[in-house]
Amino acid sequence: MNFLKALKPVMVVVLMLLLVAAAVLFYQTRSDYYARVSVGEAVRHAKQVLAAVQVEHGKSSVLPASLEKLSLPPGQVGYVPTLAWNGVEGELTVKVDSDHGHFGTLFFRRVASDDGEVQWRCRNGSVDERYLPGDCRS
Repeated sequence: MNFLKALKPVMVVVLMLLLVAAAVLFYQTRSDYYARVSVGEAVRHAKQVLAAVQVEHGKSSVLPASLEKLSLPPGQVGYVPTLAWNGVEGELTVKVDSDHGHFGTLFFRRVASDDGEVQWRCRNGSVDERYLPGDCRS
């Protein structure tokens, strides 16, 4: 009987450790979720911008010098990343920042195709590999 009395404080400590472990796991899962959502939204937005670049290229056969000349869809919904366009190189730089932190940088670069169409390749700059969509993984 005295053995069970002595075991009670140990059981309380073990229970507290289990609760702390569950809380840490929940926090990590939630942080991963926000990172994946932010990166996914940034890629989605970048693809909309690149589609507008493609339309402009189809009209004039040259890449636009700046993003201001594009007719982007009005009222973007959701997370909007920081974008930088290099019209000479044909590269869109996407900085993935949100209220939950800085998740890194992605690059979308123009790739020449045999039929003359403009295609884009996503290249990872500094985003953690586990947050990237499949088409941006190396």
